[in-house]
Amino acid sequence: MYKSTLLIISIAFVLVGCDDPGNVTQNNATNNLTNNQTNNETPPPPVSTSAWVEAAVGGVLALDDGARLELPAGALTTDATVVFSRVTCEGYVRGSDFDGCLYEVALEGAPDAALHERLVLSLPSAEATPGCLMGRDEEGWRCQGDWAADTGAVRATATSPGAFVLRSPPKVGTVTPNAGTDLVFEACGGDLIGDWQLALAFGTVAALTGTESDQPPNYTDCAPYEHYEGLTFFINENLSVTPGGEGDAVATWSTTGGYTVYSHSATTDACLDLHQETCPSSCEQVAGVCGCLIREAAGNGYSGDYLHEDAEGQLTQDGQVLEYCVIGDTLTVRRDGPLGPSLKMYTRR
Repeated sequence: MYKSTLLIISIAFVLVGCDDPGNVTQNNATNNLTNNQTNNETPPPPVSTSAWVEAAVGGVLALDDGARLELPAGALTTDATVVFSRVTCEGYVRGSDFDGCLYEVALEGAPDAALHERLVLSLPSAEATPGCLMGRDEEGWRCQGDWAADTGAVRATATSPGAFVLRSPPKVGTVTPNAGTDLVFEACGGDLIGDWQLALAFGTVAALTGTESDQPPNYTDCAPYEHYEGLTFFINENLSVTPGGEGDAVATWSTTGGYTVYSHSATTDACLDLHQETCPSSCEQVAGVCGCLIREAAGNGYSGDYLHEDAEGQLTQDGQVLEYCVIGDTLTVRRDGPLGPSLKMYTRR
């Protein structure tokens, strides 16, 4: 059950850059899920490696499939044991939304061990055009903000240890959630005049869409990695920044668009059998995993505002300094809203 915590008309973002979610039914959103694990090959077994890493020196850990973890010098807050594992290649990761195995990075041996700088992770991929490298945050699997395809692998950085997996490449016509997590950001200013299209959005569903979920988790009695559920979203936003405005405004900031919130789940046949259930016809069953992408909430709106200059020459919006950075044809904007912080990455149209 979802409840709206913000008026839709007050939402200052627009859905852009992908298929219009308003034209997607539950069936074609779910049936277009992709899969790259339909063969009957025996998946590689779990494996783990560990090493004592000195914070001032850093270190590299690698697995037998080519997965690689790099901790640059100074990345750790203190010396610690770093554990790099291929947790499983079975269970729900055999489903259509995942590509390969689930990996995990953990810090042990020092209770105050944490990351001071970003770790670098490279996971193997057989895809010519891979999806993205995802990390799991409090709401679900999200693409790491700086992921990039490398030869036979996908590479990304992260600010915290945890679980990671590759996303399957979407099929043509698939509405691909543009939810992200963990993007490097530092305000640098720049010329933001122009027309922009949202590429990725970073933050909670509540912070970005104004909706919250009070649904309890399902299938909690199934074995580990037999069931996954989380929230994801698609935001289509067009941003236009034009010179001038009313009074002493230096620019006008206008957005149009909307959002769609999805409940995303992957459940194995074994878990469904335990509950004497079958995969719904609106979902897709591949490699013994039932994958569902169900629309839970949607909205759209328009927002307009003015940008002003403070005494120090900084741009302000609604009385707050606008934190943004323009590099080439990419604009990144950070906000602290009433439902939490958000970060949006745009590309120039």
